[in-house]
Amino acid sequence: MKKSLKIMSVFMSAMLTLGSLGAVSLTAGAQESIGTVTKITSGDFVYTVEDNVATIVDYTGSANALVIPQTIDGRKIVRIGDYALSKKAKLNSVVVPESVESIGSSAFEDSVDLKKVTLPDGVTKIGPSAFYGCSKLTTVNIPAKLEEIDDYTFSGCTQLTDIKLSESVTYVGESAFEGCSNLNSVTLSENTETIGDCAFYECDSLYSINLENVSQIGAGAFVYCANLDDIDLTNCSLIGENAFSVCQSLINIKFPDSIYSIPQTAFEYTLWEQSAPDGVLYAGDFAYKIIGDFTDSTLTFKDNTYAINDDFLSYNEYVKKINLPDSVEYIGDMAFENCINLKKISLPKSLYTLCDETFLGCESLESVELSEVVNIGVSAFAHCTSLKSIVIPESVNQSIGDSAFLNCTSLEKVTINGDVQLIGAAAFLSCENLKSVNIPKSVGYIGADAFEFCEKLTIKCYENSYAQYYAEENGIKYLLIDEERLVGDINNDGKIDVNDVTELQKHLAGYTKADDTPIITDSDLNIADITNDGIIDLRDVTALQLSLSE
Repeated sequence: MKKSLKIMSVFMSAMLTLGSLGAVSLTAGAQESIGTVTKITSGDFVYTVEDNVATIVDYTGSANALVIPQTIDGRKIVRIGDYALSKKAKLNSVVVPESVESIGSSAFEDSVDLKKVTLPDGVTKIGPSAFYGCSKLTTVNIPAKLEEIDDYTFSGCTQLTDIKLSESVTYVGESAFEGCSNLNSVTLSENTETIGDCAFYECDSLYSINLENVSQIGAGAFVYCANLDDIDLTNCSLIGENAFSVCQSLINIKFPDSIYSIPQTAFEYTLWEQSAPDGVLYAGDFAYKIIGDFTDSTLTFKDNTYAINDDFLSYNEYVKKINLPDSVEYIGDMAFENCINLKKISLPKSLYTLCDETFLGCESLESVELSEVVNIGVSAFAHCTSLKSIVIPESVNQSIGDSAFLNCTSLEKVTINGDVQLIGAAAFLSCENLKSVNIPKSVGYIGADAFEFCEKLTIKCYENSYAQYYAEENGIKYLLIDEERLVGDINNDGKIDVNDVTELQKHLAGYTKADDTPIITDSDLNIADITNDGIIDLRDVTALQLSLSE
């Protein structure tokens, strides 16, 4: 066979015809038209032609060591087509010519005796599953111009022991090396940014891979990599579900300076997680999850905590108080969902995102200070049935999420400061004791059923505003806010002085006007709320006195 291949090579260079030696003939033979594509058989190759260049679509010969020519019938071979050399049981090695620019999908799939493939540097594309199931493949070079390792490219190549990606590779696709059970070392390019789902699934011999430049790691990317013990994730911003699950030896992990979510399953059954003491487990300064059964009444985070993971302490029946440091910027979805004994929480000024269902079902929560959050997520406080009042700070200038305060049955007053643009659907649905909510002029949309079953509600709004239109359309009582009135002008005389302090004190003492109406009516409560906390009390008197002394 080596002799035949050598003769074939000489023939190709001399453009002669092979005769009885049994090597590949380049003389044009039968043509077969399928639709608009014409297949041409030339010796042991079947190819198609487009723009006078050829794509190999099949090989009918029986060579063990195949050297593919650069031209066929005078046409340059630029592509190895889909399935062209798949399931070739006798094929041991293949040399792909320099003329080839791309390898098709499943091109060598299930060629189970294939051990070595030599690819030219000019190949820019290798299709999905190109070497899938090549269970004896031990040697393959990654072309210098290849930009990605496509999905399933080397899946099931159980004899591959090491791989080095060229500098141009930025992406390793889904299941690209899945089941490569003898793969022990992978050298990624400095430019490799993304590792796809299950990319190295069940590579149980893998002990070395450089991840320090990777920014995204997909779900299940390294599941069952039992020998992987050390990883660097310092530039990673996204980690998928089960990414390193059952990496039994994994104990040393370098985490990034900032990341806002790591799935709870990302490091399940790793030595890093299993060796951690009970309590808050940190990934760097990121509060990742609770280890063990948390039965304390107070949960305290360390001072430099900057983010709290999704589903962090959901369904805990013990915690009553949470101490959050000023460093916290993010609290994830369902972080404290159904912490049914939690009564009070103050959110730090550093917090800018309150995600979906963060405090959903915290039925004992009586008060919460939102500080300077910019977003209130979907169902963030839904079913907080003990919550009595809420102040939406000026920092919330976009939306109050759908069902944000759904079924907060004790909620009586909502004060919206700032320029909220949208109130989501069912935002205050079934808040049966809600009496007052002010809606700023900035609100341009109120979702369906936002105030449904709020039978006691009076909306305070501005004339000709969307809120007035909404109230009229839905049969909700409303009061128009006097745009000229100053906060603190209790007696409505156009100025703020000691008389207003007196009126405020009399109101708090229970005095009424001559006609037995309150000194401060419901429509004027915003004028009297000097501290802007949604409550009229002695603190407002003090604040008004201080403003007059300045």
